[in-house]
Amino acid sequence: MSKRWISLSFITLAILAITTTAILIAKGYRFDRTTGTIKGTGIISVTSIPSGAIIYLNGKLQTASGSTINDLDPGNYHLKVTKEGFSSWEKEVTVQSEQVTLLNVTLFPSAPDLKPMTFSGISNPALSPDGQRIVYSVSAPNKSGLWILDLSNRPFDFNRQPIQIAIDSSSFNFSKSSYSWAPDSKSVLDTGNFTPPNSSNPKITNYLLDIDRLNDNPSDISPTLASIKAGWQNDQDLKAKDLLSHLPKDISANVDIQSAKWSPDENKILWTKDQKLFVYDLKKKRSYQSAQSKSQSWYPDSVHIITVENNGINIEDFDLTNKTTIYGGSFDPSAVYPWPDGSKLIILASFNTTTGNNLYSISLR
Repeated sequence: MSKRWISLSFITLAILAITTTAILIAKGYRFDRTTGTIKGTGIISVTSIPSGAIIYLNGKLQTASGSTINDLDPGNYHLKVTKEGFSSWEKEVTVQSEQVTLLNVTLFPSAPDLKPMTFSGISNPALSPDGQRIVYSVSAPNKSGLWILDLSNRPFDFNRQPIQIAIDSSSFNFSKSSYSWAPDSKSVLDTGNFTPPNSSNPKITNYLLDIDRLNDNPSDISPTLASIKAGWQNDQDLKAKDLLSHLPKDISANVDIQSAKWSPDENKILWTKDQKLFVYDLKKKRSYQSAQSKSQSWYPDSVHIITVENNGINIEDFDLTNKTTIYGGSFDPSAVYPWPDGSKLIILASFNTTTGNNLYSISLR
């Protein structure tokens, strides 16, 4: 065998060895000097909102968020993420060989700002099904009627002021009527007593109000109301049936349809039953449960839940860990709404006996 052939073979073997080593290193394998063997390791990668949080692994300071912790032996680790001015986040994390465990952590402020969004006193707020608007009634002079507060994101908060969509008159008091959102969030159904001029005999009247303008002369839709509601209900039933079909049979059989709420990304569902709160994750195929709170709703990111209990508002991970109290004090527990981008919570509360209840925003970022 020629020296040239030996050299070529040696170079080829060296390249193969280097390539194999690089692949093993990339997969997380490391040489263990204690045992003299090659073992697999894992990685934890942490990002946080807000950025710049500090990470502790099993009680030891590691690094800032937005980076990775490498060469971890497979097993369970206690991870803690902290940042001054924010509530800390903690969880048991399982590291597996050759895998990267990705964690996106949201920290909530420990002392959030509270700002008023309405000033004249409001009643009966209702969040639209798409979470983009709130309808409410006002009885104050020169403002009485129905109003819409738009929560959708706009550059520099242009046109953030509420708009009036219906004005009280001697014939019909919108501020004293009952109302609800259409399932498509494009209109509001209002029901009340209409009293014709020169008459003392009111009749029940139904209006379907446009949410983008003042409805100064709405038409009574009572003759077609039954068919309109039937169409809405049919659409909702079909969607609910389709979503439930994605659940395992043993889970869908346990879901309470009346209390069930799907996450915005439709990958998780929560419901209450027998004084307990249940959550099921379709992707991970795992269920979680805890004691039932007074009310529950999804945070816009689909990985947190808003719960109301014991005169406090909490946000917790969807697996029912890391409960953070956002607000404690006087408020209406039936009116707690998330801003569409998750930057705020909106509550109904009264801090002034003169104006009564108003909407307030609680800053979360």
